[in-house]
Amino acid sequence: MEAILSARDDLSSRIKTVHAVLSGKTPRSIWVEGAYGTGKSHAALTVKSLLEASDDEVRAYFDEFELDKDLCEKFLTAK
Repeated sequence: MEAILSARDDLSSRIKTVHAVLSGKTPRSIWVEGAYGTGKSHAALTVKSLLEASDDEVRAYFDEFELDKDLCEKFLTAK
């Protein structure tokens, strides 16, 4: 079984799903689902970019979009 990442989910939900996989709390694969044009590729590219970004860049991204700072730290620890 894999974790489901829906293109309809908000950004915070997507990051929580990725954190759960990276931290070993859920199986080690993510399935991206959604109809044509719903942002599947954008969601995957955003996650990829966050995983490759420096810690300072990730914190700046979380600040810019006013995302949960605790989730940011958890994400940084897991990546």
